Amino acid sequence: MSDSTLPATLAFQGNGGTYPPHGIITAIDHGPAVVVATWILMCLMALGVIARFGTRFATGDKENITICTACGVYASQILKILIHYLAKLSLVLVFIRLTPSKRTRQSLWLFVLSLTVWSGVAIITHAVQCPPPRWNISASGCLNQGAIYTSYGVINIFTDLVIVLIPLALLWKVQIGQDKKRAIYAVFVVRLV
Repeated sequence: MSDSTLPATLAFQGNGGTYPPHGIITAIDHGPAVVVATWILMCLMALGVIARFGTRFATGDKENITICTACGVYASQILKILIHYLAKLSLVLVFIRLTPSKRTRQSLWLFVLSLTVWSGVAIITHAVQCPPPRWNISASGCLNQGAIYTSYGVINIFTDLVIVLIPLALLWKVQIGQDKKRAIYAVFVVRLV
């Protein structure tokens, strides 16, 4: 975008040039306003959490701090599974859209189904691993956490390997030069690191 197409109030100077703004709110695009509102609310939430912990710490209420921390760890374990599932699902859905073969698409949909079932079982297992109060993972009567984390980790690694192998299999029959094919393979295999 050239300097002459921007109103002087929107362009800004920096590093030897004039640059466009990060976002302009228009009649049909309110994205920048949403970003600003999200940042403001996130900062307010962070300040609220800091104030709550600070107040409890200052009053000497150490037990409540431990409970709050345990609740946060409990929630983060469940959200971690959901985030892994959604990231894997988004990649597989992209592969489904790029796949011309009906048989391969059906296999990928089967993989999506298995991912969904695995994630659902993992979320439920993490959510009910201990008797009420569920966030207290040090209580007696909890399921074997080592077995839960190991099985989740093994299946997570296996699904990551499958997701790395899917594009390699899709590129196998593409008619391009070997050098280009190796470069594309390298890009997908880097995900394993």
